[in-house]
Amino acid sequence: MKPEQLVRQYDILPPSKTEKIIAVIGAGAIGSQVVMCLAKMGFDNIRVFDDDVVSEENISNQWFGEIDIGFKKVDALAEHACRMAMTMPASYPVRVTEDAGDLAAVELIISAVDSMEARKVIYERAQTTSTVTHLIDPRMSAESGAIYVVDMMDKSSREAYESFLHTDGEAIQEPCTAKATMYCSMVLAGLTCGIVKDVVTGNKLVKSLMISMKNLDVMVFR
Repeated sequence: MKPEQLVRQYDILPPSKTEKIIAVIGAGAIGSQVVMCLAKMGFDNIRVFDDDVVSEENISNQWFGEIDIGFKKVDALAEHACRMAMTMPASYPVRVTEDAGDLAAVELIISAVDSMEARKVIYERAQTTSTVTHLIDPRMSAESGAIYVVDMMDKSSREAYESFLHTDGEAIQEPCTAKATMYCSMVLAGLTCGIVKDVVTGNKLVKSLMISMKNLDVMVFR
């Protein structure tokens, strides 16, 4: 984006802080909106990983329209970001459990996936990618969500996160008609991008947070 288009946030997020290479793994309800939010914030080194295509049920809770149905999510997002923020994220139409694609030089990973198996694989890749300093893991269940923040350089932070990597069988199973809402995914995406801002500007980070949109409750752990 042009400098004059970012002037309203200069004192919050200077343009010099938006050069970090960020991988957004998962382009669904949270991931698609994280990509667009980061692009609007001025980040132009975004890599997006997802092998899925846009379908009818994605329209109500993800950053896609009817015109995108049938196209790869990563390609549709790249077009939206280019049109709305003059940023072209790099597209990787791959499944992370099979091929994480190009994580070389990535500094921050956003694990916006919908299975614990995938989260574990992403965390393993983060540990073996020397450039990764932080991992952010937003999770959503219809009208509630959580975000976990991992400082990959801090052993205690990694150990704390590992305690939340349970199995898929232990995860809350919502009915197919009660899995995702736009208002919850938008809030979680916004909070995730706010944490990205804290990472790149060196602000104190939260360790995790829990949110209930139904009860309008937020618990923050620092």
